[in-house]
Amino acid sequence: MTVFENCTVVFDVKNVPFKEKQKLKSALLENGGNISYTINKECSFVVTSSVNDLSSNRQRSIQKLQIPVVGTQYVWSCVDEGHLLPLTEHNLTPQLSYPTNESLPSPGVIVSTKILEKNKFKGQPDLPNAEVEILEKGGPRASKFRVYKGADHDLPEFPSFFQVAKYSVFEKVKPKTLSVLELQSVNGRAGQQYRVLCSVLREAETAVLQDKLVFCETSEDAVEAYLMLMKDMETQGFTKTHTLPAEVEHLASYSLQQLLLEERLNCSTLSKEVGVFVELIWTEALGSLNNILTVPVSRISLNDVSRVEGLLLQAQKTQNEDEAKALLEEVNTLLPLRIIDPPSKHKLVSQKLDLCQLIRDIVNVSEATLGSPSPSSLGKYRALRCSIDFVPPENPEFHAVSKLLQDRPVQIQQIVRISRGVELQMFREELGNIKPLLHSTSPSSLVGILSRGLLLPRVGVELHGIERTDIGNLGGGIYFSDSLKTSVKYSKPSVTDGSRLLLVCEVALGRCKDLLKKDTSLTCAPDGFHSVHGVRRSHNRLSEFEDDEFVVFNTEQIRLKYVVQFTVEGDELKDFQPQISTLLELTDTPTDVCKF
Repeated sequence: MTVFENCTVVFDVKNVPFKEKQKLKSALLENGGNISYTINKECSFVVTSSVNDLSSNRQRSIQKLQIPVVGTQYVWSCVDEGHLLPLTEHNLTPQLSYPTNESLPSPGVIVSTKILEKNKFKGQPDLPNAEVEILEKGGPRASKFRVYKGADHDLPEFPSFFQVAKYSVFEKVKPKTLSVLELQSVNGRAGQQYRVLCSVLREAETAVLQDKLVFCETSEDAVEAYLMLMKDMETQGFTKTHTLPAEVEHLASYSLQQLLLEERLNCSTLSKEVGVFVELIWTEALGSLNNILTVPVSRISLNDVSRVEGLLLQAQKTQNEDEAKALLEEVNTLLPLRIIDPPSKHKLVSQKLDLCQLIRDIVNVSEATLGSPSPSSLGKYRALRCSIDFVPPENPEFHAVSKLLQDRPVQIQQIVRISRGVELQMFREELGNIKPLLHSTSPSSLVGILSRGLLLPRVGVELHGIERTDIGNLGGGIYFSDSLKTSVKYSKPSVTDGSRLLLVCEVALGRCKDLLKKDTSLTCAPDGFHSVHGVRRSHNRLSEFEDDEFVVFNTEQIRLKYVVQFTVEGDELKDFQPQISTLLELTDTPTDVCKF
């Protein structure tokens, strides 16, 4: 049994250094845990670097649901001990000072402005009341503040990890322009700091312009600056809108994107296109297992999966044929299969380890539906723990993605946009050289990929001396291509409707090492590099690579962006019209996000 098996954990560690935050989350995920971004009744505990970092809304949620709160050291202590330590002995909850319901602002105080979290830190004044006071005094004074531009060389420092206290979205028709106004707050080295940021994105432009920035020392000044910039936007012809289109969410800060993602994950409706897509990938995953297993997957526990994985590793390492046979017989008892085992022991172990991963994925996401034997489409969607949005064919995004697939004839059925919370936080954007690349996958694997991301080849396989049968030309990394012609070689039609599925990812290649010779021994990029590129041979270039291959060895260099559903010549589409149900059976409405 893994340390954090069956644990769903919320991390609130904004002031922890980036690398330490990554290590914490990796320690949880590698030991069987799951990460959540909302505090609800499925949450096992909250990890925080300081109770003062918890917003008042999260504190109320914790109190209401009686969720334990622990420090970051708790994760490491559990890993060191090899089991989950008693939460009661490490609970920081008694140190929390919970605001009462009376401290909440009246819903009618502010019109058309979203207040996500207030009183985030002890001593922070009531932002809504400050706004009312400023309005009563005749409005903000523009001359009081220096307004910076994003390109100014003397911009004051402001920490990267902050909270968004308020935000508004604006739009202008001619020329078509979108703008986001954020009031950001952080408890940094210089004490409580505030920044008001106005970001602008104009039609036909991809770069976001940090148009106006105001730095403030008090919340009263921050609210006054926020109102000043709001008034300025309205003077320029902007009008408020209620939502920020998902395709331009990069206009918002990462902190705001995280909050917008939480809102979408807790939606109560699904579009028909997304509902059919969700049903398709679940049908593929469950159908694949039903064709392989002689028992329902619901009768297999994560303990059984872990036991099978251990037996397979033992069977691979042993030189005693009788012992290996006995171990594999026990595997077949725990994991009864319809298929015939391959003759090669190495291939058998590799195939069954992959099967264990598929079962683990399905069991994990099934637990997120509260064990419902027939969860609704909405329940299945929420269990994936990522947002999925249909991209209409007339959308510029559709055209941009289609251009990536132009090197061979293809019929695109639909494109859906993907956003995973953990990737918003952990993607190594600072490495640079970010390219949109393609990754083929089996339709039956997509439930697992969307819920936990792409995985590196099993580290345990190498650590335990297992001989890999699926080693790539450039070792044990995650492979991408810039060519559909190449990607199609590794794709196959779904059993359910005959279509193929292709991932489009943003990959932070950073410093990429070009290679002309294969090197199957690689487990990381060469010193001084972040990725490798197997360069395709050509008439004037000798190379061992038939196709261009891009490989990264760190999952934090990958951000899922789209799934393309397509067919190629010779594929036959099948009729698939599932019933889309949006019954609310998963969780209560989240209590850690407030809107007024």
